[in-house]
Amino acid sequence: MPIITNTTMLAGFLLAALVRQPVPQVLFATGAVIVIGVQAVSHLGNVPINRQLARYAGSGSADWEDPRPRWRRWHLARTALAAIVLLCDGVAVTLAG
Repeated sequence: MPIITNTTMLAGFLLAALVRQPVPQVLFATGAVIVIGVQAVSHLGNVPINRQLARYAGSGSADWEDPRPRWRRWHLARTALAAIVLLCDGVAVTLAG
């Protein structure tokens, strides 16, 4: 996923620099910035939960707390941000084409 999000972010900034129409420029740049939000949710929300699960794996700890509700909220936030990026980029490509 880091490869995909980093490539999407760099491509968005590159396209914003190359396109001459102002609306697609803003949309590409906005999408690139929002991808940073996708990365932040992954690193600050989902990765810590995954690490917590790795620590509990196989331990059979009695104080285990089900992380799925918290993970689900972070995942929905990340998915919503990614959908907004897709919308920005899709509209930008349509208008620039």
